[in-house]
Amino acid sequence: VTQAKKEIVVIKGNTDTKVYNGTEQTVTGFEVISNPANAVVTLAADKAATASGTNVGKYFMRLTAADFTATSPNYEQVEVQYTDGLLEITPVTDEIIVTITGNHDTKVYNGSEQSVTGYTTDVGDKAINVALKEGHTAEAKGTDVDIYPMGLTAADFTVTSDNYSNITVVVIDGYLEITPVTDEITVTVTG
Repeated sequence: VTQAKKEIVVIKGNTDTKVYNGTEQTVTGFEVISNPANAVVTLAADKAATASGTNVGKYFMRLTAADFTATSPNYEQVEVQYTDGLLEITPVTDEIIVTITGNHDTKVYNGSEQSVTGYTTDVGDKAINVALKEGHTAEAKGTDVDIYPMGLTAADFTVTSDNYSNITVVVIDGYLEITPVTDEITVTVTG
């Protein structure tokens, strides 16, 4: 009985596409696509057919044909051809609302200019970047008794994320309120 010289076993790592959810996601395993040699296929003990990731992007198993062994009693040589497995995480397409709130403060009139600066967001632990555009400020200032708005709008901010593709920005303007002095003031008039 003459044995054939070489046979090819085709292996493909599993692939999956998942929507970003803020936690680590995984795809595991591989599939033998073609095995005409009826070979026994094994993955090296120190390797894992696993691809994991959290943020939007492509995550490969990083395996090669050399990581597999294919043996058959019917062939002197069994060659492995391998296509790497892949996890692709895509952005959330549902609308995400990001609320930006300008800081506010109430101060008592003191005859000098007073101010309040800054803002907060409800982004929390979501991977969303919120920044004032260059040349824009989140500041309200004034001297006399009155309410001084910051004048913030969504156009003042850049809001970006690789993980969310449909972001709506809502801005609640900040303000400084200067109130009258309530302490009793004695005025002496001399005639």
